[in-house]
Amino acid sequence: MELRLRHEHWWVSYALSEAIDEIGGEPVPRSWDQRHAAAFGTNLTLPHGWSASLGGSFHTGWPTTEVTGVDLIIGPRNRSRFPSYFRLDLRTSKRITTRRGELEFIAEIFNATNRKNVCCIANFEPVVHDNGEIEVIRDRRYWAPIVPSLSVRWQF
Repeated sequence: MELRLRHEHWWVSYALSEAIDEIGGEPVPRSWDQRHAAAFGTNLTLPHGWSASLGGSFHTGWPTTEVTGVDLIIGPRNRSRFPSYFRLDLRTSKRITTRRGELEFIAEIFNATNRKNVCCIANFEPVVHDNGEIEVIRDRRYWAPIVPSLSVRWQF
């Protein structure tokens, strides 16, 4: 189910979904299953050829498979979840009309909050503590950190 609201200068959406496989007669979430997802955006047209926009997206954490024990015992497929994902992007631009077309100068910041969004697990390492407790350290990998971008576009 998806709901989307749109206005002249903004939009917002929400989706409630489920992506399931059947393995061995059991329902198992697909690796990209995200029960709740939301996104928003706004764009402002400013004087003198300037514009600014803000966009964001959120979804519940993707499924993952737990691993425990010294011999790395793999749990049921995709029964755990990564933390929720959130990203906020900013963009501003300036357009200048010339005799030879239109120039646009663009400055963007992706993941402006520099949030560490987990994308995947690269490796597992079992650690035995002094009290005999076994912990499995997951080598988490992350989507890109804050990324600034400058660009120029010429349309002729």
